[in-house]
Amino acid sequence: MSRLLVRKNVDGIIISYSSYTETAVLMAKEALAISVLALVDLQDIFEVLNQEKDLPTYFFTTNSGG
Repeated sequence: MSRLLVRKNVDGIIISYSSYTETAVLMAKEALAISVLALVDLQDIFEVLNQEKDLPTYFFTTNSGG
């Protein structure tokens, strides 16, 4: 994942079956200087869909600190 995060023009949503390590989260925060990305646990996506909530709204509010 570290190679992916340091590349320019790499944006997206990175979904993990398991959780992210503290190191991965720190690297992602640093990568935000050059990329637009979101780290998401697969379980979180399942919960949003099971509750029939809007997935784009979830991403917007989660990544904006809301």
